[in-house]
Amino acid sequence: MVKSAEVVVTAIGVGVTISVTVLTAAEGTPVENAVVVYGHLVGVDPETGDETYFWMEDKRVITGSDGKALFAGLEPDWYGIQVRAQGFQTAFDLSIDATEYDPLPITVELERTSACFVATVAYGSPLSAELNVLRRFRDRCLPNQIVHVYYQVGPYLAQFIKERRAIKHYVREALNIVVKACRRI
Repeated sequence: MVKSAEVVVTAIGVGVTISVTVLTAAEGTPVENAVVVYGHLVGVDPETGDETYFWMEDKRVITGSDGKALFAGLEPDWYGIQVRAQGFQTAFDLSIDATEYDPLPITVELERTSACFVATVAYGSPLSAELNVLRRFRDRCLPNQIVHVYYQVGPYLAQFIKERRAIKHYVREALNIVVKACRRI
């Protein structure tokens, strides 16, 4: 599953406003609880061209139910925007020129991790066909809050199950029932 973030820079009153909307690519629905941070450009490495930012972690914004984050009253300057969302492989870093006041729409994509921790241990492989069914169910049916909790506790559950052969068997049998039901959805 791929998600994207659309970033729009506009001038509102005095200063620059950076509006970030995080949406699912497939459904176009807002993503709650994505962390959006801006940073000031502090330098560019002359040899590599790599940009260095001072990230304003204390001013980070968590997207709400509308998937939006807003930074207002910024000075016209070059900024970095970083979008992190639970369940995605990497954060997305974006460099934007906010010295201009024209709207600047930019779309970026983040790939969801395939983190089916418990099912991977139960089935013995991340390539198991059952995992694809469970991932599809997760992406289409589960609320972000439940997925977020699972990503927090799933690795611990997987480690517990991995070390206990009998429990792994029962978990796999229970997941087989879930997979069978999910195939009907």
